[in-house]
Amino acid sequence: MLQQTRVSAVIPYYLKWMKEFPTLLDLAKAPTEKIIKLWEGLGYYQRARNLQTGAKQITQDHQGVIPEDPKKLEKIKGIGPYTLNAILALGFHKTNVALDGNVKRVLARFFAIQEDLQKAEGKKKLEEAAQKVASKTPFPIAEALIELGALVCQKKPICSKCPLQKDCEAKKLQKVEDYPVSSKRQETIKLKRVVFLLEYKEHLLVKKEQEEKVMKDLYQFLYDAYEIKSGKTWEKFLQEKYNTVSFFLERLLPVKQSYTKYQVTLYPLHFKVEKPYTPLGFEWAAKKELEAFPFSAGHRKILHQWLKRK
Repeated sequence: MLQQTRVSAVIPYYLKWMKEFPTLLDLAKAPTEKIIKLWEGLGYYQRARNLQTGAKQITQDHQGVIPEDPKKLEKIKGIGPYTLNAILALGFHKTNVALDGNVKRVLARFFAIQEDLQKAEGKKKLEEAAQKVASKTPFPIAEALIELGALVCQKKPICSKCPLQKDCEAKKLQKVEDYPVSSKRQETIKLKRVVFLLEYKEHLLVKKEQEEKVMKDLYQFLYDAYEIKSGKTWEKFLQEKYNTVSFFLERLLPVKQSYTKYQVTLYPLHFKVEKPYTPLGFEWAAKKELEAFPFSAGHRKILHQWLKRK
């Protein structure tokens, strides 16, 4: 859960998760939809699916006990270098260092790593630095480095509070904020989508995504490329493209949604449907069902707007 998510955001999710799945066997046996619902809002849903796949592997291949052997660990679905080192350091008290964003920043500054951390040479230097630190220190260093990066060696560092400042190479060079060296982030692609909230007798038309990896297993409403049109024009569009006879009711508030490299603005339009038609892959869901379904972040906000009107 802590990969690509802030600690403050994770805590309530973690507590609910452990209450629902106190053992690996509970997680392995759970319905996928329940898992995705509990993860709703954290994003990067493949992490949740990998957790269940990993739990199944451990229960089937390792009698429900997480293996201590790194070679066995790395074969478990969802366990990459970061998670592997975190498990070994925090779970088994090995002298491994989990390289999250905070730790990378600390090591890059402490050793003044000149190479771009996004490139092969920079990654190699970072691994070497981590091994150098891990080989000379007891296991709590893994957690200490994470905390140091989160609380002191931040993007804008508080060097006066740092216990490592006397030996920090970047500090000696007076170039702390020049590290870590990293390529520019991928440019954000901005998109606009119109979302159709089609209502028929207290039911809404929704689709559970099956193919699209990012949104797989999440529910969404019918949507299309955004165009500035009147409600009447959209009625005609829905009838021609989706064979749906509807009457425009209102525009709901726009919603922002971000995932991977995309920043999407959703413009929800609420329609009353007279003669329902169910496009392939869609279904009409009642209010109680909708509240239990896992939705993508943006579409969930739109759903909440509709629920408040009921």
